[in-house]
Amino acid sequence: MPVGGPLDGRDRAETATAAEQDARRLVTEVSAVHAASGQVGRWDAVLTEREINAWLAIDLPRNHVTCAGGWVTDARVELLPGLVRAGCRVGGGPIATVAWIEADVRLRAVNQLGITITDARLGSVPVPRGPILKALGRRLDGLGMVTEIRRFENTNVLLVYIPSTTEGRGSSRWLESLRLASGELAFAGETRPGPPPR
Repeated sequence: MPVGGPLDGRDRAETATAAEQDARRLVTEVSAVHAASGQVGRWDAVLTEREINAWLAIDLPRNHVTCAGGWVTDARVELLPGLVRAGCRVGGGPIATVAWIEADVRLRAVNQLGITITDARLGSVPVPRGPILKALGRRLDGLGMVTEIRRFENTNVLLVYIPSTTEGRGSSRWLESLRLASGELAFAGETRPGPPPR
């Protein structure tokens, strides 16, 4: 098959099967690290861009359609050293366009993420970053995290405090490392006995 040529039926089926496997692998990996973090001991995971995009293409529209509100489709991410680029198609028909953001994501301290929007666009039109940080903060607050926007070196940063307590288990979770590299996200931590220190 020439490069860039159309896929025949068998190639399409193989591509779809591989994507299904990648999406399932992501769900399995996330479930495994969630279970491991509920027990005392160390835990870690490596999630690939390919697995995340397969989940966004297959599982998100199939099983979590209300998350996107029905007006967001074709969500994709690109993982780069220290950066996440995320994009999607918004709207429908003749007014559909592509929205995307680029964000610097880093672990500033144990259980504390810092997210800085470095670029945001709707089509080719730049979008103000402040409202995006506020909307992202509200979404994360709704998931049980605590967020605040702070100014560091003339840049607004969304600080995300990840709760360390585990539900009724008398232990605490500590996210200790987070690494964004080309095509993958790696993180690790430890679940310790007893409640977190005040």
